[in-house]
Amino acid sequence: MFFVISGYLITGLLLEAHHAGGISLSGFYERRARRILPALFVMLAVTTLVALMWLPPQELANYGASLGLTGAFLSNLWFMTQTGYFANAADVHPLLHTWSLAVEEQFYLVFPLLLMGLLRWRVPLMPVLIGVGVLSLVFATWALGPYPDQVFYFPLARAWELLIGGVLALPRKPRLHPVPGDVGLGLILGAMVLTSGSDQALFPGVGPVAATIGAGLILRFGAGRFGRHLLTARPAVGLGLVSYSAYLWHQPLLALAAARQIDPLPEGAQMALHLGLAALSIAVAVLSWAFVEEPVRRRRLPWLAGRARVLWAAAAGSVGVFVLGLGLYLSGGLPGRVSAQVAGVSAAQIYNPGRGRCDANRAGRVPQHPVAGCTLEGSAPLVYLYGDSHAAMLWGSLRQAMMAAGQAGYVSTQGGCRALPGLAVMGDARAQSCDAFARAGLADVAARPSDSVIVLALRWPLYLEGARFDNGLGGVEPGKNRPVVPLASLGQVLDEADRRQQVLDLMRQGIDDLARDHRVVLVYPVPEAGWDVPGRLARMGMFGAFPARLALPQALAIHRAEGVEAMLDSLTGPNILRVRPRDLFCDGQTCALNDGGVSFYADNNHLSAEGSAVVVQAVMQLIGGK
Repeated sequence: MFFVISGYLITGLLLEAHHAGGISLSGFYERRARRILPALFVMLAVTTLVALMWLPPQELANYGASLGLTGAFLSNLWFMTQTGYFANAADVHPLLHTWSLAVEEQFYLVFPLLLMGLLRWRVPLMPVLIGVGVLSLVFATWALGPYPDQVFYFPLARAWELLIGGVLALPRKPRLHPVPGDVGLGLILGAMVLTSGSDQALFPGVGPVAATIGAGLILRFGAGRFGRHLLTARPAVGLGLVSYSAYLWHQPLLALAAARQIDPLPEGAQMALHLGLAALSIAVAVLSWAFVEEPVRRRRLPWLAGRARVLWAAAAGSVGVFVLGLGLYLSGGLPGRVSAQVAGVSAAQIYNPGRGRCDANRAGRVPQHPVAGCTLEGSAPLVYLYGDSHAAMLWGSLRQAMMAAGQAGYVSTQGGCRALPGLAVMGDARAQSCDAFARAGLADVAARPSDSVIVLALRWPLYLEGARFDNGLGGVEPGKNRPVVPLASLGQVLDEADRRQQVLDLMRQGIDDLARDHRVVLVYPVPEAGWDVPGRLARMGMFGAFPARLALPQALAIHRAEGVEAMLDSLTGPNILRVRPRDLFCDGQTCALNDGGVSFYADNNHLSAEGSAVVVQAVMQLIGGK
């Protein structure tokens, strides 16, 4: 809706300027600067001050990256790189909402030039705009397969929404009609209510398409009988006046409030907090509109009355924001602000030097083995690390250990994919490519020397249970619950007991195939945390007492993994070897998540460099590493 309306307004203004004597780019950008930048800069200044006090170093560094790129109107590209399997929940990014502002500004850079060229050469506008819009929608639909998370933020995949508004702004006779307007309002409300939190809300999907069509119908035919009363009511008009500032303030308030909490509030209190923050965002928006937006737009400030001054101030402000954000990012989030323990746990991360090259997660690539740069030269036996992200998190430490031992190695992983054939996640667009990855991996293993050792690591419980981990103590892993099913049964409704048995049988068959001619080290489930461990430890240190040993009851890990571990325990044969991470991190009563300022976890289930080193040491001892 925002993009459709924006495309409509901007196209109308540009055409109006053209018919009045010509489009002035400096005039256009002056109006945009007056409209957008003052309130944005004030919000960024206040948010940055609070972030300096409340965000741990790594989160502040990430905030700095988003801040700097917000100043350059490129924050959508930053958030595009932060999506996918390892992405944090949206509520921890204070500037996440600026992605849409960045897309709009990128449109403002390109579209006026395109329109001026078309008008100068007397090219019909409508077929060009429709053609470009159709190409954009086709691209977005295609990109949803290989880039399901990234496409949401990509400007080329969003152009069709802006161009719908642009087409509607082209001169034509007005045709007000209540029925299309009412249909448009119904489509918008339906998209908001019926698709919220569902797969239909994915972009581009039923929800976004319905909302854009609805907005277009209202722009073209009017608000209709019902919408006219709703949209012209004084509260709605007042909200519209302050909507830009409300948009700017709502996400920082929600994200920074979440950043300040160690434990989530009870559901009722959390809802009350969110409602209070929503009301606060409106109140702040009123102040921002009255004391920032309006004075600059209406030229009430003498020092910003002229066009040149506004443009120079806009450029200086943007550069200043970029430099400040870059400084926060390059400094690692100013770790000197906090204690050494907080700085230590905040720096915890997955140690995987092969990510992006040896991890085929991006675009669901099927590797052609051997992949260049994923082989470690050394003496036999070859140690072949294989699996999903729970294998990838071990590669950095395993690589170091093998280099020290002069041992040969190879790694092939794919985050979020079962590395054993025949398994698929319900609703996963990569179901076929994940299976192809697994089959290519088994074929490559079969071609390796018989003395090779295969280290197989997967997030076993997630695949069997199909549910994200809830530790019962407030730590609930974000993400959707999607059961794993046999690929052959994808789309069918299976009895739960039958589904679990078939999944276990396929896992067993895949391991048997690996172990037919090679030794296989089965890395059993890593105890899951539920909490974002580095973030929780850092907040406990910043706003409470830093725990020397944050732990969870071992019974939780046992219960979570008992189904799949029973299958793993049942495997026999001389080629089956076992490493049990629970024995390494648990003492019989609890499972440790940290040791003082060292976090064993990089998030809620992946081990950090220090945690993976503990598991790798056990692996190397088991296989007789030199």
